[in-house]
Amino acid sequence: MLADSEIGVVLLSHGSRHDNANDGLYEVAQALRDANRYRAVEVGFLQRNFPTIEEATKACIGTGARTVLLIPYFLHSGLHLQRDLPETVPLLKAMHPGVRFTLGKPFAHHPKLLDIVRDRIEECCLDVADTEADEGETAAEPHERPSPNRALRSGYTTGACAAAAAKAAALVLHGGKRVMQVSISLPDGQQVTFPVGRCQIEPDYARCSVIKDAGDDPDVTHQAEICAAVVWTTTPGLAVEGGEGVGKVTKPGLGLSVGSAAINPVPRQMIQAAVAEALGSDLANRGVRIVISVPAGEALARRTLNQRLGIVGGISILGTTGIVVPFSTAAYTASIAQALGVATAAGCGEVVLTTGRRSERFAQAIVALPEEAFVQVGDFMDFALEECVRRGITRATVGVMVGKLAKLAAGQLQTHVSQSLVDQSFLARVAAECDADPALVKAIAAANTSRQFAEIVAPSGLSTVFSRLCQLAADNCRAHVAGKLAVACVLFDFEGGVLGRASAGV
Repeated sequence: MLADSEIGVVLLSHGSRHDNANDGLYEVAQALRDANRYRAVEVGFLQRNFPTIEEATKACIGTGARTVLLIPYFLHSGLHLQRDLPETVPLLKAMHPGVRFTLGKPFAHHPKLLDIVRDRIEECCLDVADTEADEGETAAEPHERPSPNRALRSGYTTGACAAAAAKAAALVLHGGKRVMQVSISLPDGQQVTFPVGRCQIEPDYARCSVIKDAGDDPDVTHQAEICAAVVWTTTPGLAVEGGEGVGKVTKPGLGLSVGSAAINPVPRQMIQAAVAEALGSDLANRGVRIVISVPAGEALARRTLNQRLGIVGGISILGTTGIVVPFSTAAYTASIAQALGVATAAGCGEVVLTTGRRSERFAQAIVALPEEAFVQVGDFMDFALEECVRRGITRATVGVMVGKLAKLAAGQLQTHVSQSLVDQSFLARVAAECDADPALVKAIAAANTSRQFAEIVAPSGLSTVFSRLCQLAADNCRAHVAGKLAVACVLFDFEGGVLGRASAGV
């Protein structure tokens, strides 16, 4: 039998946009506290309000509770009890090892529920002679499930969601009222609208959340809640920080300062721009502090490569475009084939294969070919090369950045992270073959990422390492199609500068 002094209780509710709608729940929680039976009693909300279930649970454990009872404040066993809450329990266990969790049942089927209903019927009978019944609310339509045969759906990055949550919080801080939805600009200028989840309003502080919709991408952060708090400061400017569930950078090579929050540059700019747009002239004589948090971020991060990369304590806030494109081999290879078909139809006997928008933009600056000749192939360089041969293309220039180049040079022509990882020992061997001194070779072998490898090599003046990798990549690409395609390889740095180039069969 558990000792009551070890037990924490979290009352779980859906949450409401309407002020005072949760007062009854708070009264019940206070009555339980006043009874002094349990170590702690907290309220946690699935949506609309703070604190989140994760925050309420953490508060219970902070009082010394070693067992947490999750009690649904729900009448019937609907979708939240059948799906959402059972999925939350494993996350809580991962966040709090050694703490026991038990999920309770809804109120339906409890024998005392019938007595309550009878009481309410009698109350209505007493009133019916004097008043007419109020019109009841119309039940909400159930969420429409998409057809299994529909096209794959794009979603939004954690960076876009963070920017939307931050703008919502800024609007609430400015106007003192809840917002139901918020629109932000993506880096390409596209305007997108997000529904706002929870909302907390204080005189000098506001906090809002957005639920990430990753579309049909198999992303571990799909349906994660991204929160943003905005608070006035006397220091001018817009300071962006990482809160609970946002990782901290502990190793170099990620393009972020060691010790900083794992919020990448483009999302950081999006967050600042969104908040500046919301607050406008209010920022003339003061500033704001923007804190991005992800309540379940620490548990979600255990299902990513963050720990290996040196990002601890949570997920990264990522995204260069704001859009998540579904990772589907059939869909992506079909788009590559279609793009190469357009190129050959336009009379292009030579094409440029890049792995994304940024490398394509860099390649367009140095290769004078028609627009149709530039094809983004993502992680499917192997398929793209084969398709070039099938369509009679005679030459391909491969434009890449260091992470993809390292894989191509090692013979890994399918470069998705789930299929291949950068081998730092391979990079160290290539450097040694280029007469790098032993200290440099050792530093490369210990590098955390391919980006750090490039940052080590670039100032050393040993540019032959980059050229050698380009040569290996070009040779591997040409060999993949049995020499039927001439291949050139160009390596770009993160600003578009050329670090190395080589060719095979040209």
